[in-house]
Amino acid sequence: MESNFRIEKKIKVQKFHSPFVEQLSTSGQNRWVFTDIHGHYHHFRALLEAIKYRGDGQLIFLGDYTDRGPHVEQVISHVKKLQESYGPDKIIALQGNHEDMLCDYYQAEKNEKFPRQILFDSKISSELENHIDWLNQLPFIHTDQDFHYVHGGINPNRDTNNQEKDQVLWLRPTDIPLPQKGPEKPVICGHTPTSLLNSKGTKPNDIHIDQKRNIICLDTGCYFTGVLTTLNVSTGEYWQTVEK
Repeated sequence: MESNFRIEKKIKVQKFHSPFVEQLSTSGQNRWVFTDIHGHYHHFRALLEAIKYRGDGQLIFLGDYTDRGPHVEQVISHVKKLQESYGPDKIIALQGNHEDMLCDYYQAEKNEKFPRQILFDSKISSELENHIDWLNQLPFIHTDQDFHYVHGGINPNRDTNNQEKDQVLWLRPTDIPLPQKGPEKPVICGHTPTSLLNSKGTKPNDIHIDQKRNIICLDTGCYFTGVLTTLNVSTGEYWQTVEK
């Protein structure tokens, strides 16, 4: 699928592999996970080109398409076009906390009420306004046979179908309590830059794996590091754009 938006510069990418992630999967189907693109369309397209996605397997987006980057509308349009081309079973798009705030703000403006929070910088342009309904109906959690996918986090001591909205959108891995019950599916999340989570001596902008909490965090902070990541949870292969 091609976009009419021209790529103005070439973004370099690098390929890595996580044996730990690979051994968690029971599926042979490619499942590429993206998160916290934040309007960085060039980085997003560079990763799509690197993985050569043509409808084989799934693309799973964990939210935060908006804010902080220069091409928010193009990112959202491209995800929507992918979903229209390949179907919602193959292109799974979740809502992040920035989409939640954006939709809240838009509804508040429509209802002439003061918004709950204004922590974003995506202006309500006519182009972006066309996407509000689509963003507002996105689910918060996706689950398959191996993993839970969510923007913020999941409280392991509550049923997956009984999570609080603010937690699934805003929870940080360091705030998630250790499970009190038996092993649960690992959680693939974004929201928290991995540079805040990775220990000294490790690559700060690498993916973050917390085996005690059963969490794999993929937000490598593209808006301030230049590193956007996509992970194939079926193979452990992941690609990253090169740092600034």
